Amino acid sequence: MSALHEIKETVLSRWKQEFIDRAALVFVGSRSEQDVRLNEMEQALKRQDEEIAILKNTYLLSTLKKEGKS
Repeated sequence: MSALHEIKETVLSRWKQEFIDRAALVFVGSRSEQDVRLNEMEQALKRQDEEIAILKNTYLLSTLKKEGKS
């Protein structure tokens, strides 16, 4: 591969080692970014829980009204 791209083997080896040493850093955001994302996800989950509660109540009310009319 180094000959194909005219890169010295030592340079390619160094790049490979740097990648191996630092690859995990690509997937780690700053703590504040993670906290912001977690907060956003918690808020979305809370909204979904509220929507589910509304839907359940609406369903129960409509069921009770239908039973009352029968």
